[in-house]
Amino acid sequence: MNQQSGHNPDSSIRIFDALILLIFALLLRLLFLPCGWNLSLGGDESNYWQAAISIASGKSTKLFIHPPLWGFLLSFVAVLSKNPSYARLFTTLISSLAVPLVYFIGTRSFSRKVGIIAGVMYSLYPNNIGFSHYLWAETLFALLVLASTYFFFETIYEKVKSGRFYLSIFLAALGLLAKEFAVILFASFMTLLGTFNFNKKKRALILATIIFLAPAMLYSTWASVSTRKIIILANAYIKNLNDRMRFSADTREEYVRFLLNTLEERFRQIPKTSMRELHNLWQPNSYTVHRLLYAKDSEYGNYHSRHARGITYWIVGFYIFVVLTGLTGICFGDNTPFRLFAISNMVYLSLLSILFFLVSRYRIPFIFIFILYSAAVISDPRAILKKLRCWRRVIVWAGLVLLFIHIVVEKWPNLGYLG
Repeated sequence: MNQQSGHNPDSSIRIFDALILLIFALLLRLLFLPCGWNLSLGGDESNYWQAAISIASGKSTKLFIHPPLWGFLLSFVAVLSKNPSYARLFTTLISSLAVPLVYFIGTRSFSRKVGIIAGVMYSLYPNNIGFSHYLWAETLFALLVLASTYFFFETIYEKVKSGRFYLSIFLAALGLLAKEFAVILFASFMTLLGTFNFNKKKRALILATIIFLAPAMLYSTWASVSTRKIIILANAYIKNLNDRMRFSADTREEYVRFLLNTLEERFRQIPKTSMRELHNLWQPNSYTVHRLLYAKDSEYGNYHSRHARGITYWIVGFYIFVVLTGLTGICFGDNTPFRLFAISNMVYLSLLSILFFLVSRYRIPFIFIFILYSAAVISDPRAILKKLRCWRRVIVWAGLVLLFIHIVVEKWPNLGYLG
């Protein structure tokens, strides 16, 4: 598992590999698309689709429930048809585009062999296939995370160059307009850049922060003025206060007091709820499993598969394998920029799961990190043996593996249930 620092094969070879992987991923997702063609819209899927229909009809009343980018893109489909099944075809195309980016990142940060294995694994990863025909924003967000990560590491391996660096930050900013948790990606970038020395570093970090936040701030200002309510990316966070939040000094002070009291109460609860929230994020459960097993009477719809239990074990088994081998690769990998990036991502994601209630779908956009390191382990398993002499790494690896196994065992009886 010899991780490279800027390995880059001939461009024609890379394009050929990426094209084959794209075709493979697209055909695979189209093969499974009929399974979800007539699924009912569940949870936030309905909100995103209603936002798309609202925008397509020239209104914005439904736009502000969630960050706007996904609803805006779906509106192009809604112009053609109000049938959400056609939007599922659109998400299938977006999901397929993510696969070549996984290959490019793997090839650049590890090797061509790792890139190909990772691309195939990402194509086959069952939850990715499931989400490829769901209308949640995670599909778009995952694509933007991968694109941003690719250009960021193109910059890192070539030393910090303004063009690609700021392009990666802008893509992360678009990710923030799709999903709030783009802050995890940006924080990981800043953590990594903090370890580098380059000219005008402070200026670059400040400008990157402005580029990352500016689109969200401009949108939030426009949305707040348009609705005369306080909207920061989305009003889902404060919908219980929307009726009271008008632009007056009294209500602004009331909102600030409410926010501070809520944060204070949340921090007091952290010692009691931290493990529960961590379990919710990393549990083997998923919406795909839910729709296979226990969604007959729920709003999320059901696949009505005769082999639901067997397919569920395949989905869960694939996830467990990816996380266990991915943790192994991260713990015993070479000390490279991508390893620090991977560790930062997992730490920030886990911390946010403790601070806020994050269900399993929030890990979907970042699962590519585990898949890349899993591919690295598969590519060169003997490299692991060379690192076993480092007892500190062995202890960390054993602790993380035991924690994950504990989460799987603890959550196994609830397989298929949401929450």
